[in-house]
Amino acid sequence: MVVRSLWEREVAGSNPSTPTNSEVTLFTVEHEDDYSVIQVLDPRGIYEDVEIFFGEGEVFMKQHINEEVYSFVKMTDIMFEEMLEAYNKPEGAYYLHNEKDTE
Repeated sequence: MVVRSLWEREVAGSNPSTPTNSEVTLFTVEHEDDYSVIQVLDPRGIYEDVEIFFGEGEVFMKQHINEEVYSFVKMTDIMFEEMLEAYNKPEGAYYLHNEKDTE
């Protein structure tokens, strides 16, 4: 929470420099009528930004390789949730039970 509050102050303009004792991250969230977009930026500037588009049951991830070429990944929203869940798991094979609305 400390990093978040420091970043919120920086975005507000009170301190344009990055704190030296922690790495600050930046992402944006935009909501359109039928999809949402998250843009994740590398604070060190080593990697290109990643854009994640959320639509009806699908997720698209896009990252520029250079000015004219980009890498594109398409998956279901369930696959994306599995990827997020797997991030902090130890090595192994897992099953996720996805609850479906029965009403």
